[in-house]
Amino acid sequence: MRYPVVYFEMLLVGFLLIFGHSMLRAFLPLFARELDPTSIFVGFTISSYFFARSFIELPSGFISDRIGRRTPIIVGLCLGLIGSLICSFSTSIYMLILGFTLWGLGAALFFTSNTAFIINMFEPHVRGRALGTFQGLEFIGSFAGAPMGGFLAVYLGYTSVFYATVVSISFGFLIAFMSTGLRQDDTQTKKRPTHMSAMESLNGIKNWCLLTTCIASFLRMFVSQGVISTILPIYLYDFLNMSAGIIGIVIGMRTAGICVATATCGHISDRVGRKPIIFAGILIESLCIYLYTLVGSFELLILLGFIEGLGAGMISCTLVVLMSEQVAHKYLGGAVGLYRTFMDVGAVAGPILIMMVQMLFGIPACFFLGVVLLLANIPTLSTAKERNITK
Repeated sequence: MRYPVVYFEMLLVGFLLIFGHSMLRAFLPLFARELDPTSIFVGFTISSYFFARSFIELPSGFISDRIGRRTPIIVGLCLGLIGSLICSFSTSIYMLILGFTLWGLGAALFFTSNTAFIINMFEPHVRGRALGTFQGLEFIGSFAGAPMGGFLAVYLGYTSVFYATVVSISFGFLIAFMSTGLRQDDTQTKKRPTHMSAMESLNGIKNWCLLTTCIASFLRMFVSQGVISTILPIYLYDFLNMSAGIIGIVIGMRTAGICVATATCGHISDRVGRKPIIFAGILIESLCIYLYTLVGSFELLILLGFIEGLGAGMISCTLVVLMSEQVAHKYLGGAVGLYRTFMDVGAVAGPILIMMVQMLFGIPACFFLGVVLLLANIPTLSTAKERNITK
């Protein structure tokens, strides 16, 4: 399969964005807790990034279907750059929340349009391979970013990491702005007559099968952001006395597992189907989340993080492809927007509600709840339809 040049350009932009944002994962809850010793706004800080996204994902999907993908991508990168600058100068929890809110708005515009752009680029029988390769290589940025951000935070301070994210997003903006492939897509989209009303667009994405993938997206992100991104660093720091740098390594190994799974499982799902890969990933990730509470050594946590990442990656890539098979091609932008809206709402609710669970019932209850929510996806997703994926 031959990949167009713009595919690699978008790959590099995605790499730079994820690299910049993932550098914050090892220490963000700790930094937010320093700015807010009461811990009331710690969950809100992490959720603000996704809270902003939840309002713009669906509209940006409809907009990109009409005007092309380039403009939302460029505007999204600009907002992300402004948001990261505000975070770098944050002296209060409120400035940090504002920065992440703008950053989230930009991420919604970029990732919704970019996902639809990549899906449209390839035929269904190779779409899993293309999207899996894209996400696998893209998440190498996340693998490298988490430990690097952790060690930068230890040796240069938390705010120094935000300066690095500004540089990373700036390079991504320049690549996207100069991309000839994006300009051509914009031109071709504007040449197509568009007579579809907003109501028709909404009706086109109303079906139960699409909703099941959206529910799975919600629950997956609820657990990922609530348990893995919020509770796990606090658990490792408070109960196992690990530094931000060590926590970054554990999270980085989880991301390495995601990279391996997304790079390979998309291709495998083109051959064996989407749902078997998703269900296997759910079982693997659920088991690993439970085992986090039983493992105490650094070496075993590294291994566990990698295996849990494999499960998460199997779900992440394949679920997007399954979602794209539930709607007609002309409604794809709106479907991606709806899917990502559910994902963002899960990411908003996760840290806030999981922190409440932690305060009321303790940390072990948070991990157990994560397991239950992940397993709940299996019966609902079993009703989703799969297209004939053989050529």
